[in-house]
Amino acid sequence: MTENIVQVGTQHVTDVQDINKNLVEKTLRMRCLAYLSQVKSELLIETIHDMNNSRQELADLSTDLAERTKQAEKQRLVIEREMRKLEERNKALEVDRDLLELKVEERTEAFEKLAHYDSLTNLPNRFLFNDRLKHALARAGRENSQVGLLLIDLDRFKNINDTAGHPVGDELLRQVGQRILQSLRTEDTLARLGGDEFAVILENFEHDELTAHVAHKIQQNLLPPFELTQDSIHLTASIGISLYPGDAEDPVTLLKNADTAMYRAKAEGKNTFHFYTRELTASANSRFSLENQLRLALKRDEFELFYQPQFDLNSGRISGAEALIRWNHTERGLVSPADFIWLAEETGLIIPIGAWVIKSACRQAKKWFDEGRLKGRISVNLSAHQIMQEETYSVVRLALEESGLPPDRLELEITESALIGQLEQVSQVLDAFKSLGISLAIDDFGTGYSSLAYLKRFHIDRLKSTAPSFAISLETPTTWPSSAPSLRWATHWGSQSLPGGVETEAQANFLTGVGCNDVQGYLYGKPVPCDQFQT
Repeated sequence: MTENIVQVGTQHVTDVQDINKNLVEKTLRMRCLAYLSQVKSELLIETIHDMNNSRQELADLSTDLAERTKQAEKQRLVIEREMRKLEERNKALEVDRDLLELKVEERTEAFEKLAHYDSLTNLPNRFLFNDRLKHALARAGRENSQVGLLLIDLDRFKNINDTAGHPVGDELLRQVGQRILQSLRTEDTLARLGGDEFAVILENFEHDELTAHVAHKIQQNLLPPFELTQDSIHLTASIGISLYPGDAEDPVTLLKNADTAMYRAKAEGKNTFHFYTRELTASANSRFSLENQLRLALKRDEFELFYQPQFDLNSGRISGAEALIRWNHTERGLVSPADFIWLAEETGLIIPIGAWVIKSACRQAKKWFDEGRLKGRISVNLSAHQIMQEETYSVVRLALEESGLPPDRLELEITESALIGQLEQVSQVLDAFKSLGISLAIDDFGTGYSSLAYLKRFHIDRLKSTAPSFAISLETPTTWPSSAPSLRWATHWGSQSLPGGVETEAQANFLTGVGCNDVQGYLYGKPVPCDQFQT
């Protein structure tokens, strides 16, 4: 029983223990559940809190995103605007590039033209001329043909340029170039080498006569006057011709030979053309030597004045004298002015030589007047070059002042051709001489244009005719009437006449009959040094 009780008690204890154990377990489970519930609540609260934070952050991010989107849109608009500007700039740059390329091309062409063409006449310049001449000779060498070279130099252009002014001279050169072009074929080359010098290259011709024909045509086309000022300008040209291969086989020598021929054309009276010959080379060398000797003659005082008397037919006495220059050459002896004055005019030496003549003649005339050996005027020749120089007036005025010679005792002789071309300028110069009281005479009257209107315009005091043809006409009775009108017209216009070249009594008698008072010629005396001059 006890065992049962113990057993029952033990069972009871065990049950109690189980119950307690279950209770403990339930309690623990409840506690765990409570804890878990609390944890879940905290987690939920935290989650809700986090969600709220996330929602706020999302809202902030949305706001920031919207702001950034707005800023991005502004930046996009700025970028688009800048892109448009960049595109416009690119287009402008493209236009600028095109314009720059065009300008570079134009300037390249301009530089090319400047390097090869004369800026005044638009003709090939010396550089391009030399290149074309070299190629022309090379072609002629291959084809066994000829090349003609014409060197053209304008006569008295410097006088026109100095008196009319450089603008007129430039326009004259342009018109001269056009007139020469009209004389050529399309395949011919015309170039301006500089100054008043032009050159023509002729190819593809069989006969030498073609070059002469072209030269003649050029000179004919230059004959009509150029109307550039109130006075017509008359212009001529001297042309030298050399041929390949007959005269030279290289460009330099061919041009040199044409230049030599051109100077021969000038020496023969200008307004003509001349073919090169080998004899001309020797002549050219002689010319250069003569030029150097002429310069030395000025320094060495080798010039001397001879005087030829002028005779009064009525009184039978000497009425004046003409001063004529001579050159006492150290080797050649006494040299006539015909052998060197032309060179002095070409080289410009006529200016200092002419000044020496004027001063020397005034001094000698004053001495003779003081001694009572000369009653009339002393005549001095002025070249066209001297008339066109402003300093000539000062030289004459100073010569009169230094010598003490009365101005009315000086007569300046001017060739008729010097009056043509620049009438207004010449008129001013001659008026200035007249204002000093100097007498003016036209020398070689009747050999040039013979316009008697010049006598009145230029206030000419006396006409002279020393051409051989005048003397011949006086010797031949059948031609006397042709000489008389000019002498009578001179008197009609208020000018005296002074025929030269009088060598016979028959000529003197005829001149007396047509009213001439003063004459000059070998019949009354040859030019002599001052110490041999008899009054």
